[in-house]
Amino acid sequence: MHPYSCYNSAVIITPGYAVTLAGLVAFIVSLITSPAIIRFAKNRGVMDKPDARKTHLKPVPTLGGTAVFAGLIAAVFVCFPFLPDKMRPDEIYAVMGISLGAALSFIIGLFDDLFGLKPARKFLFQVLIAAGGILFGIKIGFLSALGGGFVYLPDILTVLLTILWVTALMNAVNLIDGLDGLASGITSIASVAFLVLALSQGQIAAAFLSAAVLGSTLGFLPYNFHPAKIFLGDAGSLMLGYLLATISILGPFKTTTALTVMLPILILGLPLFDTSWAILRRTVARRKISEADHNHVHHQLEKHGLGHRGTVLVLYGVAAILAIIAILLGRK
Repeated sequence: MHPYSCYNSAVIITPGYAVTLAGLVAFIVSLITSPAIIRFAKNRGVMDKPDARKTHLKPVPTLGGTAVFAGLIAAVFVCFPFLPDKMRPDEIYAVMGISLGAALSFIIGLFDDLFGLKPARKFLFQVLIAAGGILFGIKIGFLSALGGGFVYLPDILTVLLTILWVTALMNAVNLIDGLDGLASGITSIASVAFLVLALSQGQIAAAFLSAAVLGSTLGFLPYNFHPAKIFLGDAGSLMLGYLLATISILGPFKTTTALTVMLPILILGLPLFDTSWAILRRTVARRKISEADHNHVHHQLEKHGLGHRGTVLVLYGVAAILAIIAILLGRK
């Protein structure tokens, strides 16, 4: 247990309790709001309709990101005031910045779900959101060096590396959201890894946000798992990608162990590999990077006889193994 505690309204709450409460609030709000959003989307006709490049056979509501966002914001507003008063100002500022960035990511994704955005314009918004986070200290300003200590990066490299990392994760989660429950489940697994590492290293802000993301996605997953009653939509996948990217900057990137540079990459290895492979094959084929296809990892596994649910469970297993390895390395 981290030694800090806070006093609020005559109630003493330790960081561990605040983190746990954040996860519970996010879970309950996401679980409760999901059915209401399903009904709303059906009544308003906000549905993802089947076509040649999609796997579902009937229209499915596509505002699931709203439930995840509701859980996250509820956790921030209800639980954040109970975080320790000895929490560093930069951590408080970072939580505020990440919450704002998540809200902006959600809004951009929601606009895309409802009205459509050209890929170039959507990417520009992602860059702006990533750059805006730097103003709140959400940046990769240094990397861990072998033998301990830090290698501090020049300002221009800090900006470029931070934007590259955040936009890469936003698009990675968006691209892997091709089967029911895949993106939300893998995000849950990654959040567990970040939560464990953050708690072991006394990183309160990263632990708080990880718990909120974990609760939000777990509350949504029963409605998103195959056969899905609702999809995340871009509003959900872009927001979750942003959250994973920025939490990883707060967490493993901030420690002195040489291996920690690789921990976020390992934890998020599956979506990052899938995105890198998609970019490579489309570049070689001289196709637009934003052009959709059926050659993602999950599509290939499904084609080879695993089926929809079997493919998702196998990829959950891969993500869990990578997360466990990262936790074991990070706790040494």
